[in-house]
Amino acid sequence: MEIPQKYCIYDSRTSRDFENGTLSGYKKRDVILAFQNAMINSKYEEAVHWGVELHVSTYSKDIWKSIITIYFQYIHLNNPKLFFYIIQRKKEYDAVIIHYPKHHHIFCRNNQEIRNLFCDLIVICALSKKNNMFLPSSLPKVNITKITFEELQKRKIKNSYDIIQNLGSEEYDDIEILCLNQLFTNLSNHQGTLQNCFYWYLLLEKTKKQRKLLKKKNDVFWITSLWSLIEKIKPYHENEKKMIKLLKEDYDAQFKETNISSLKYHIFIIFCILKGNQLKWNKRLIPQYDIYIQCCVAINFVYIEKMNHFIRQIGEENTHLVYQRFKETKQNMISKDSKETKPIQQIKNININKIIGGNPLTQDEVEIEDFHDNTKLINKNKTIKDVEEAKTEKVDKKLDYLSQFISKKTDRKKPVQETVDEVKEFTFEKKKR
Repeated sequence: MEIPQKYCIYDSRTSRDFENGTLSGYKKRDVILAFQNAMINSKYEEAVHWGVELHVSTYSKDIWKSIITIYFQYIHLNNPKLFFYIIQRKKEYDAVIIHYPKHHHIFCRNNQEIRNLFCDLIVICALSKKNNMFLPSSLPKVNITKITFEELQKRKIKNSYDIIQNLGSEEYDDIEILCLNQLFTNLSNHQGTLQNCFYWYLLLEKTKKQRKLLKKKNDVFWITSLWSLIEKIKPYHENEKKMIKLLKEDYDAQFKETNISSLKYHIFIIFCILKGNQLKWNKRLIPQYDIYIQCCVAINFVYIEKMNHFIRQIGEENTHLVYQRFKETKQNMISKDSKETKPIQQIKNININKIIGGNPLTQDEVEIEDFHDNTKLINKNKTIKDVEEAKTEKVDKKLDYLSQFISKKTDRKKPVQETVDEVKEFTFEKKKR
């Protein structure tokens, strides 16, 4: 869904051209940090502002990453419906973005559906209630080099290893067997605690990192076994079953050995479900609906502000150059993607970064002539020259028409007013039946 021209962003640069910067000249890292902090602290207006800054600067992937990070680390149990909604909206985003040329998603920022989609998720995340349950300060401290036998004994509930042996314990070392056994025991036994579940999982993760540092055999077979153990414990609530299933699917889709640490929040949410921490299904998906509507309605004005700031950077006299370059670049990309050979006028020696930096364009006169080529067709039948001549002719006709009614002051005669001797009185009579 393309939007009106006045709301569009005309900048043909890619993320490589920005060099880890943004359209307004900020550092990408600083904008992402400000964006996440605004969502965490429920500053929805700031969150939308920085989200748009990232979007117009071609950093859509970082927007998605930030939204998912904030949900898993801060929102999770407080708005379980939001996880289903994020998955749904991501599918809708992929269905739209697939129609754009490969690796050229810069044009998606002028798509109204994607603008609305990002604003929608950003505002909901900002307005949702947060907690610190999954932050390092709230999780158990696990130092693999300082673990004592007494500490492990305190957290152990049961010494039976029957369930682990059935999963093929010959693949695991002693620490993995101990951790998996205690995890299952804590999840299935009423004596188990949520903090213990976190502790044994983090110990498994730290063991993997320690092996890597010592350059020993490093595998993640225990992940498969952990999911097998989780499947043996069935939650009571139907929505919770759906939540676990969706978390498992999303975990598998993103799984790599290098990002096990970032995916642990999927597991933590499941621990909370299985230990009876009730997810707040009665809460609305969109809190403070009136604020949500106001933000979504005004989203295009935020993009206008960004474009106006960009114009002030490059100078209004160079606006037509940037606009023309944008159109030419877009057409060129579309032509390459469709594998059609169309003659496209190329614009040379235009560096927007130099314009923003205050450096004048080289060969200004030549380039400006290229942009004002009067013989270039703007549709099937008309050139720019034809349109200009038609406008001139129209103005001349209007002037000629008006000149017919202009006369000198001396030639004007006062209108003669006729005298009325008598005024006849009109009477109305009813018709007789």
